[in-house]
Amino acid sequence: MMAGCIKVAGVVTLAVKISCGVLVLGLIAPHPAPAESAPAPDWAALAAQANRAVVLIKSEGKDGSLTQGSGFLVDASGIIVTCFHIVDRAKTISIKTADGDIYDAAEVTGVDKRRDLAVLRISGHGLPTIPLGDSASALPGNSVFVVSNPLGLEGSVSTGVVSGLRDTGDGYKVLQLTAPISPGSSGAPVLDPNGLVIAVVSFKATAGESLNFGIPANYVRGLLDNPKSLGIEALSQTSEPADDPFGVRPPRRMTSIAAV
Repeated sequence: MMAGCIKVAGVVTLAVKISCGVLVLGLIAPHPAPAESAPAPDWAALAAQANRAVVLIKSEGKDGSLTQGSGFLVDASGIIVTCFHIVDRAKTISIKTADGDIYDAAEVTGVDKRRDLAVLRISGHGLPTIPLGDSASALPGNSVFVVSNPLGLEGSVSTGVVSGLRDTGDGYKVLQLTAPISPGSSGAPVLDPNGLVIAVVSFKATAGESLNFGIPANYVRGLLDNPKSLGIEALSQTSEPADDPFGVRPPRRMTSIAAV
C-alpha cells in the first residue's frame, strides 16, 4: 500500500492506493462557510409603504367635544379600521388621507365596543391599503413598528417589540408593546417586519414605561366580514359616558390606563 499527498486546486488530497486496485481519496477541506442570516427588514421602506394607507380621523361630539386619532385603509374602496373610542358619540367624522385629501362624511359600518374597534367607510377608489396579518402568530420578542398621528403629527413612526399577550378580563386579549405611542395614536396599525397589521393601537398604562397595548388584528376580521351601515346617529347611543377623560372604559383588570 502506498500513500502520497496531491495538491489539487488548493485542497490537499491524501491518495491511498490499496493492492486490490481501489483508490480512496480523503479530503482535508476548509471549514464550511457559516449560513447566511436573513436580511434585516428595511424599516424605512416598510414605514413609507404603510404611511400611504394611514389616515387622520377627527370626530366632533354632540356636546362639541373634539377627538382626534388614527386609522388605516384595508380596502381600496375606502374601508378604514380604527378604535371605537375615537368615534364614540360623534355627530360628525372627517377623514384626512396621507396625500391630503379630506372626506367629511365617513360612514360607520361596524363597531365592537367591547374590543374598542370600529370600521368606517368613505367614498374612495383605488386608495392605498395595508393587509391584515395573523395576530395569532405574534410572539414576545417579535419586532414591530407603528405608523400613527400622535398629537396630530402625521406619519410618525416608532419601533419596538411584542412584550406579551395579556388577558384583559373583559373577554378579549391584547398585545403588549414597547413601541412608543401618544394621544392621537389610537387606531393606528401595529405592523410586523413583513408590513402586515397584527394589532390596532388602543391604550397605554400610565403607571409605567413602554406599557402600550393593541387589539389583535384577528378581532378585526369579523367586523370586516359583516359590514352594515349603522348611520352616524347610532354612535350617540352606543355607550354611556366613559370612566376616563380620553373617552374609553378601561378593561376591568387593567388599572391606571389611558386611551390614546
